[in-house]
Amino acid sequence: MPVAILIHHGAPHDTKIFTEIMENLKKRRIIRKGDAIIFDKGYYKYENYQIGISKYKIVPLIFPKDNFNIRKLDDKLTYPLRVFKDKKIETKVKKTYNALKRILFHKLKNWKEYKPIRGKIEDFFKLCKSGLGLKKLHKYTHQNQLKKQPY
Repeated sequence: MPVAILIHHGAPHDTKIFTEIMENLKKRRIIRKGDAIIFDKGYYKYENYQIGISKYKIVPLIFPKDNFNIRKLDDKLTYPLRVFKDKKIETKVKKTYNALKRILFHKLKNWKEYKPIRGKIEDFFKLCKSGLGLKKLHKYTHQNQLKKQPY
């Protein structure tokens, strides 16, 4: 089920608003540790996988793009330095991190199973755009929006 939609002025790229969306979901207590959250291809960025696992303790299933390299992602997913700060919780945090990482890689290897969900995501946004009258107004800069507005 869709859990968040944020409307921004000027339509920033999705990769830039990943943290904002995660903070919004956390603040509203929609996400919990261990949840798997599915994101559209627009959020694809190796750093967003790392932020999802290390900061929010979730499995960020971001649909991969054609140039996705699972080995590169594995190299980038390393423990955050704060793990080594406290020896008492180090083992527990590492175990949680590894479990989330293992689930992520399993889901990424079988991501085509989730393709029908992506279609539902696209349908949801089409419905929102048509319902809010944003279909004609879907422009990427404020200047372009002003040009296309009826006077």
